[in-house]
Amino acid sequence: MMKGRHFFKIMVPGYDENLNLPPAFCQKVLKLEKPEWVITLTSRRGEWKVNACRCSNSGTAIIFRKGWSRFARAHGIKIGDVIVFQHITDFHLNVYVFDSSACEKCFSDHEKEESSQPAKGNGRQREYYNKNPCFTYTVQPCHGAKNSRIIPFKFAEMHDLVEKSSVILQDPNGKSWPVKLRVWNEGRTCRMFEGWHEFFISNKLEVGDECIFELVNHGFENVSSFKVHISRVTSRR
Repeated sequence: MMKGRHFFKIMVPGYDENLNLPPAFCQKVLKLEKPEWVITLTSRRGEWKVNACRCSNSGTAIIFRKGWSRFARAHGIKIGDVIVFQHITDFHLNVYVFDSSACEKCFSDHEKEESSQPAKGNGRQREYYNKNPCFTYTVQPCHGAKNSRIIPFKFAEMHDLVEKSSVILQDPNGKSWPVKLRVWNEGRTCRMFEGWHEFFISNKLEVGDECIFELVNHGFENVSSFKVHISRVTSRR
């Protein structure tokens, strides 16, 4: 199979659970002996890992399962949308999403509002990133900062936070704060809300303070925990 060949799928009911790839395409590519493997889907929103497996009723039919529903939700895919796949390698496909108007979908970069990359800072801050996944948040002078906080969506997707209803925040004094999570904007925004206000006020956060959210307990008993490191813009008395 030549690199760069394409196929497309029209979204029909059930698309959000799994996706069947065209049999003719499967007969010519992905000739792997394993019954299941991981494929990287690259879209305009980044890279996504999806489990692909062969249908039990056929040796050639391939289905996207685990990871596909997250991809569909993050891209706001609906019935009638058309998705074009470009074959790069057996483990890598480029993906282009078109809506019912036949135009390619545009996506807002909610996940880029706060960086999910290591922040510049002192050696102690960089040390957090060497151990566990982190994202940073700098308190901004905007209305509502005390009431809710967006988690960078790419970070939330990567660590399955969009599947959870709450997280635990541990402040620098060791106190734990349960905080509710909610997914907005057709599954493209993950936000901390109920409980965030209490955390914000109790820790006396002010404009310019930087919070480093270190994911220290990922999914144990279906609860994810963050250790929050706070770097004050000014010293507190």
